[in-house]
Amino acid sequence: MGRKMIGWLAALGALSVVPVGAHHPIGAVYDEAQAVTIEGTVRRVAYRRPHLLVDLVVESRGGTTRTWAIEFDDLRLPHVGAVDRSTLEPGDHIMVCGNPGRDPGEFKLRMLVLERDDGMSLWNKVSLADAQCAGGKL
Repeated sequence: MGRKMIGWLAALGALSVVPVGAHHPIGAVYDEAQAVTIEGTVRRVAYRRPHLLVDLVVESRGGTTRTWAIEFDDLRLPHVGAVDRSTLEPGDHIMVCGNPGRDPGEFKLRMLVLERDDGMSLWNKVSLADAQCAGGKL
């Protein structure tokens, strides 16, 4: 009887394992009360389930460059626009409005509104993009 119970408990434990580590509460990483707009050139695009991550090279007025990490919400959620591997590519010039990271030493942004030079735009409809990013337009 004891071995059967241990076997059932082990099976139940294996089924209840939930992957963690990749997910984080948005408010813990990004300051949702603020929005900033940056523009630059896409250096790298990475599809890491369930997020899209973009490295954006931004040039300051003084001529120095800094790479920002742009994170999209979970691509499986219905409020995130249709994004596929051809949406953004290295070399694209884009403008992004988003919530900055809470750590001032890290240059990261949660994407709220994104516009590419050719007019393509993405809008994170579940966010406060309407109020924070000029009505979803940059």
